[in-house]
Amino acid sequence: MIKPSIPKNEKQRIKDLRNYEILDTLPEQNFDDLTKIAAAICGVPISLVSLVDTDRQWFKSHHGIDATETPRDLAFCAHAINESDEVLIVQDASKDERFFDNPLSVNEPNVVFYAGAPLVNSNGMALGTLCVIDHKPRELNHEQEDALKALARQVVSQLEYRKEVIARGKELKKRNREIEFISKASDLMELMIEAAPTGMLMANKDGKIVQVNSLVEEMFGYKKKELIGSTLEVLIPERFRVKHPGMRKSYFIEPMKRVMGSGRELYAKRKDGSEFAVEIGLNPVQTKEESFVLSSIVDITKSIEVRKELKEYAADLESANKELDQFAYIVSHDLKAPLLSISTLATFLAEDYQDKLDEDGKEQLSLLQNRVNRMGDIISGILDYSRVGRAKQEKVSVNFKELVRSIVDLIVPSSFDVTLKGEFPTLSIEKVLIAQIFQNLISNAVKYNDKEDGKITISVTEEANSWKFSVADNGPGIEEQYFGRIFEIFQTLQSRDTIDSTGIGLSIIKKTIDYWGGKVWVESEMGTGSIFYFTIPASN
Repeated sequence: MIKPSIPKNEKQRIKDLRNYEILDTLPEQNFDDLTKIAAAICGVPISLVSLVDTDRQWFKSHHGIDATETPRDLAFCAHAINESDEVLIVQDASKDERFFDNPLSVNEPNVVFYAGAPLVNSNGMALGTLCVIDHKPRELNHEQEDALKALARQVVSQLEYRKEVIARGKELKKRNREIEFISKASDLMELMIEAAPTGMLMANKDGKIVQVNSLVEEMFGYKKKELIGSTLEVLIPERFRVKHPGMRKSYFIEPMKRVMGSGRELYAKRKDGSEFAVEIGLNPVQTKEESFVLSSIVDITKSIEVRKELKEYAADLESANKELDQFAYIVSHDLKAPLLSISTLATFLAEDYQDKLDEDGKEQLSLLQNRVNRMGDIISGILDYSRVGRAKQEKVSVNFKELVRSIVDLIVPSSFDVTLKGEFPTLSIEKVLIAQIFQNLISNAVKYNDKEDGKITISVTEEANSWKFSVADNGPGIEEQYFGRIFEIFQTLQSRDTIDSTGIGLSIIKKTIDYWGGKVWVESEMGTGSIFYFTIPASN
């Protein structure tokens, strides 16, 4: 084994790394998404965001492995950071004098193939790598290598954005501490608002603007004299005001009671009518005579553009590599509108030219519509999958028996025999998510049933610390070797030309149950049927 050499710029490199305040922090979804994408693109089981510290490599994200760090002397990534901005590729570590007897190759995690793209910041410092690992020899094609480099650049962008947010947060906290000591001395208040490094706006309890700084003028395109005396509605997009009358207080004022001193990401409107994303920090200012709300406003369009750039890049890769189909959620928002246009156009063609099209033409139009509809279903499923655990939903009291009955009445044909067993509870839970779980399981029990006398049994039992639900059917059954695969996204056991399936439903169920801290599994016997179980912790 050959130990990695120390870069000539090591002192500055370590200083840059520490400035990001990233080491030993908690996992973050943005980084985890990038390692998942990298693993899928390269077709490997393991992908890491590795940061090379003085005596260790630490993993900000680790996909396919539980370890969080390893010694630097053993790290493949410690070699990779010496490769400038080129990808270090080790096709077979057992044949490489640097790594053939490396404990990480000989023992767990059995690193045989390795490819690491350096994470190079704007100062030219290689902080670590985005790397992919396999337990067997392999190669990367040109497209995969380019994609790995591109994703490494996105990791660096996330690091830079995170650093910027931390700095902004520190500055805002500093401002918040200062604001707490401000009295009704209006001249001092005006001076401090103007000197603030972010846009600052003060409004009274009725939503009337009483003070703004020059950064707000620049941000919104108004002159100060145009804003002072106006109400906050002039800065709120019409679509919010029309849809929600009296939005002023709930949009700017009321959140203060719930998110005092914290950021609230919203959309604002400029004088020319254009909209842009903002982050608003709210703080109360109380004088003897009146109450005010002081808002710090930050234009976060740049960070959104970074995320948009990642989505657009994934769309380009999708056309070149079918493996990226499963990551279409990156561009799903941008696909909805053109799909609707295609579907509408196909419908018009079918109606307007039905007398002119031959059977082959009609068949092709029908095929087009079916494909568009399926793509729409996939996109909707992907959106649902991506929202689990992110889009927080309010918990409401749900009568599970009534919920299940309504779903059965909606989607189960009258020819099926449906039985409910057990005392179904009433729980406080995210209603949309639990309804989606039952709808997917019951729909699958109907869709895949191959018997003339279809039967579905939905049961519930109360356990020590959880509720256990099951949906059983008398369908064809599932082979045991596929018990784990069916819960992976985009996985189906039958051809999509045979069964109209997106392969997303069960993955959404698993992600939701995992989010709640429960478990989901299947038991099945070929020719007899399947039983899908899931648990919901009582603490949920």
